[in-house]
Amino acid sequence: TPHEYIKTIYLGDRSCKCISICSWDRRVVIQVDCVSRIRASSGQWEFYTDEDIEDGNIVFSDVEGIRFEPPGPIPNDAIDHLTVNGPGEDGRYEFEFAAEAVAGNGASEMVNIRLTASSIHLESPAKPGVVIE
Repeated sequence: TPHEYIKTIYLGDRSCKCISICSWDRRVVIQVDCVSRIRASSGQWEFYTDEDIEDGNIVFSDVEGIRFEPPGPIPNDAIDHLTVNGPGEDGRYEFEFAAEAVAGNGASEMVNIRLTASSIHLESPAKPGVVIE
């Protein structure tokens, strides 16, 4: 489930590099400078780097909607969190991804991206379209 999958993703000390929306494919991709996996039975990252994905993509599929709160700034810095709620009555989940938006003058604010989608997975830019379990 998305709930279990998200527990295997580590985004601490990582940054949002790119957000791509493909409306025809109903797909949103958030690129992160490095995505690590959590594989320890403790549920903690424990500095495990064997499965790191440089410039890794977090892919949301069958996206029904997306909201940026507040509207305006584009996330381009430190990631705060990735969470999921649901599924709702329609079988979709509400995902929340939050990252800092830093302006040219150094001012920053947290931007929450809320997505309604059916699924989430990771992809490597070295193997586009290949789902990473």
